[in-house]
Amino acid sequence: MSAMIPVPGRMEPMRLWATLATGAHTAHRAMPILQAAVDSARLGPITMADVSTRAGVAGTTIYRYFNDMQSLEALAHLILLEESLARYGGWAHPDNTSDWDDDLVGSALENWAGALAASTDDGISGIRSIAVVRGVASLAPHLTAMIERSVVATSGRLRDWQARSLVTDDIDTYVQAVFMQSLDHTDWSRRSQRSTHDGRTADPRWHALLSTIAHDLRRLEPRTPLADNTWTNSVQRPPRLPDVPVELSSEIDRILALEVTDPTPTHRRVIDKALGLLIDHPASDFTIGDLTQASGVPPKRLYELFPSKDIIRRIALWSFTSATISAHLGLLHHIGNAEDPAVFLSDMVNRFAEPDGIRNRAHRLQGVATLRDVPQRDAYLALIHDTVDAGSAALGEVQRDGRLNDRLAPDTFAELLAGLTVSRAVLDTLGSALPNAAWGWQLDSTFGNVLRIDT
Repeated sequence: MSAMIPVPGRMEPMRLWATLATGAHTAHRAMPILQAAVDSARLGPITMADVSTRAGVAGTTIYRYFNDMQSLEALAHLILLEESLARYGGWAHPDNTSDWDDDLVGSALENWAGALAASTDDGISGIRSIAVVRGVASLAPHLTAMIERSVVATSGRLRDWQARSLVTDDIDTYVQAVFMQSLDHTDWSRRSQRSTHDGRTADPRWHALLSTIAHDLRRLEPRTPLADNTWTNSVQRPPRLPDVPVELSSEIDRILALEVTDPTPTHRRVIDKALGLLIDHPASDFTIGDLTQASGVPPKRLYELFPSKDIIRRIALWSFTSATISAHLGLLHHIGNAEDPAVFLSDMVNRFAEPDGIRNRAHRLQGVATLRDVPQRDAYLALIHDTVDAGSAALGEVQRDGRLNDRLAPDTFAELLAGLTVSRAVLDTLGSALPNAAWGWQLDSTFGNVLRIDT
């Protein structure tokens, strides 16, 4: 196979972001501080003490080059994200495109699938980085541009292969590139329990799913859409799926009980008001003053009720995230009654693509990020895991009835549906660059042959 274009060295993005923060004439002085911030960000939230100690400078020196700790933390996470994008996108950049043939394309896609399945990174780390950067308005456009640069490069490679009939011609190369990139975030739920797995071994079910996607990309014949009225542009399908209620209230009570011993109505009122503030705020944050005004609970009493604002924020955002993801997965309970289970799943993934199909994607992104530093996550993820298990059982039943293709393990596909709610939040960082309807259509194209039984 042709040699790949070298992945940029670690110092290149470091210099880029240091220059952005301080200007070229002082960037070299800020480099040790930014390096210290990156090292801290790999482990968890950045503190002034950590950065000062690692960089060997006084706290006042940090503020000479960076506006505040939030901006410094966001810059550190931009560097981590850039490294991640370079790692997963490197397969798409051969030096000499003329050397590629069908076997080499297949090998490249299989290598991509294997590397992604075997990732030893915490599945939440990339999501947390995106959530951190989104909280700094001045840096959010740089995040969008960074993601889009990687997408455009991968899309160009797919388009080149498409022009030479090396991959199927019925995909939108741009949207497919976005989808492939976002798969790194899609299996966040499985990887959030990495401690129960061997981090050096790829999950065989996840690898099988990714390999199936890679294999289907190489198919040259057009594929049959799962439904005749597949979305185009802004035209939406008629609502054919049942409504599933979002059990937010009960999930707030459940998560609150995990964090607080003997919660009272006052605890609950604080969380309800915090969630309202979080959803209304573009950066998913609030001040203690904001919360006092909204809830009527004085600051001193707030800290008697909760050890920190971060715990209040985690309870509110994770409850919202868990309840909305579980509600969508709850649709799988109805698949046994569907006239065509494959079309039912097609409608499900298209609902993921609706602009308002699952509300406030950015806040679900923030909600997943709040779990980054929780040592034992099983209790927090319990509702999603229970819903995935129930959905897997429903999928398995229709498979046994011969009404759905059995190429994929039901639990893996149910986990994919859970992760897509988070991946779409990542995709939304691209803003208007991705058409609203294209995402659902691309999933139809990618999984059409996997779901149908007549292929």
